[in-house]
This record gives sequence, C-alpha cells and structure tokens, in this order.
Amino acid sequence: MLSAFRKVWATNVNKSIIVAVVLLGVLPLIPYVPHAIAIDVLIFGLLALGYNIVQGHMGQVSFGLAAFFGLGAYFAGLFAYHVDIPSSAAWIWLILSVAATGVVAFGMGAVVLRRRGAYFALTNLAFLQMFYYIILQLKDITGGDDGIWGISTPTFGAIQLTPMSLYYLCFVVFVVCLLLMKRMILDSPSALVLHAIRQDEARAQSLGYNVYGQMLKAYTLSGVFSGVAGAMYFLEMQYIGLSYLHWSLNGEVIAMVMLGGSGTFIGPLLGAAILIVLKDVVSMYTIHWMIIVGVLIMVVILRMREGILGAFKSLRF
Repeated sequence: MLSAFRKVWATNVNKSIIVAVVLLGVLPLIPYVPHAIAIDVLIFGLLALGYNIVQGHMGQVSFGLAAFFGLGAYFAGLFAYHVDIPSSAAWIWLILSVAATGVVAFGMGAVVLRRRGAYFALTNLAFLQMFYYIILQLKDITGGDDGIWGISTPTFGAIQLTPMSLYYLCFVVFVVCLLLMKRMILDSPSALVLHAIRQDEARAQSLGYNVYGQMLKAYTLSGVFSGVAGAMYFLEMQYIGLSYLHWSLNGEVIAMVMLGGSGTFIGPLLGAAILIVLKDVVSMYTIHWMIIVGVLIMVVILRMREGILGAFKSLRF
C-alpha cells in the first residue's frame, strides 16, 4: 500500500518538476516579463517551498520564517561588505552565509520544536523579533535602520551579473535546491515519517519514530532553503535592510503556500508566481491593489481548500 502510494506520488511530482523547470527556464525570454519579476518568482518560489516543509509536510504554522530569509540576506551582505574576500570568489561567502543560516535554524529549531500549535508559531515570532532588534542595535556592523547600500556587485568567476545572467544563476541555484529538497524530503524515509507525524504525532511516537529528530531535521532544512532565497535576494537588490526581517513577510509567504497548495510539492512555487505577477499587474492600475489582491486570495483559499494546484488535480477531463 505504502509503496504504491509512493510510486504514484513520485510520478506526479516528477512531472510537476519537469514542467516547472521548463517554464522557469524560458520565463525571462517571454516578451513583457521584466527580469526583476522573473527573478522574484525564483527567489520567493524557493522561499515558499522552504516554508512548505514546515507547514505542508510537518503540519506546523510558523511566524518566524522571515528570520531565515533575512539572516541569509544579511549574512551574504555582511560577508561581502566587511570580509576581504575577492568578489570573483563570491561563491565562498554565499556558501558561508547559507551555512551560518543553517546553524541558526538548527539552534532555533531545537528550542521552538518543544512546543506545538500556537505556542510554536508565537515562539518563532519571538525569535524573529529578537533578531530584528539585535540587527537594529548593531548599527556599526549592520547599518541599523538605514541598512547598507552600495555593496559592490559580486562576480562568479568570469560571470558578470547582468539581469539575464543573474536570473540564470538564480535559476541554477533554484533547480539544485529543488532537487535536493525532493531527495531529502520526498525520496527519503523522512517523507513518510513526516506524513505520519502530520497526521498523528502521538501515534508516530508510539511506533518508535524519533519525532523530535525528524522535525528538527525538516525545520533546519526549511531554514537553509529560506537562507538561500535570502542570499539570492541580496544578490538581486545589492542592499540589506530591516525590511527583510519584517513580520509581514511571513503572512505573504503563507498566502503563497495556501494559494498554490499546502502539502503539495510544487504548489507553493505556483502560488508565489501567481501572487508576484498579480501584485505587479494590479498595482499598475490602482493604488488600492492590496485590497483587490487580498480579496482574490481570500476567495481562492476559501473556495479551493487544497489550493490552485489541488483544484487542477481534482478536475476530470
């Protein structure tokens, strides 16, 4: 039974991944699609996929996701600004920033995973606010309220980061992260364990599974992928500021996951793309775009409990 479920699930996921990668590969070549929008789809799509590990696969809602996105951006920016590493070796500080974010995610997860439900969500939020305050106070290092502008554009070997080359650099990083996420979350024994934990944590514990260890692993991976998204966002903006750690980012990413389909593998990416494009298009016609986008999000979430991807899968032709 479980092997049959895994086989069908893996087949559907592989098809979704192939379609997503092909579409993203040609996205910046489509007329009237700005490179900034295309890059944001990759970055926030990865962020939504990372958050979906916690909400969709682990069954917990977190209000501290922005911590890892912001820290990934800050670590990358601070390494580039303060540490004397040649810009041609940008991959070194990029790896260091992601590794540092992973260490923070592991330590934070070890604490917050001792609680569940609302306590878990609010403990994450408390950590987020703590990081926000620390960065605000370390003005000599982080720039405080003003952030740090004018950080020199890094290069990756002979690659100069033009908008097009930056997109395909982010695209390669995105695809690598997507495949790693599939390997670590879906194609490993952790996939069924996380599914069992989401359905009935007490029963999974009684069956002998290391519930805390599996959840800590998933939480840390979520933080690492969110940190990668943050580091790529720094590459795009060449700026670090407290807006990266703002609590409102959590609500935006939760909306992306719910739009696309929480618990599906590729759904959050779809939700991120829809929300980013929708915001850009509607804001061109009215300054009240937030009201319109908010109403549309509520309609989709209320009418499509499994998100847009879930609604597509339920159609019969």
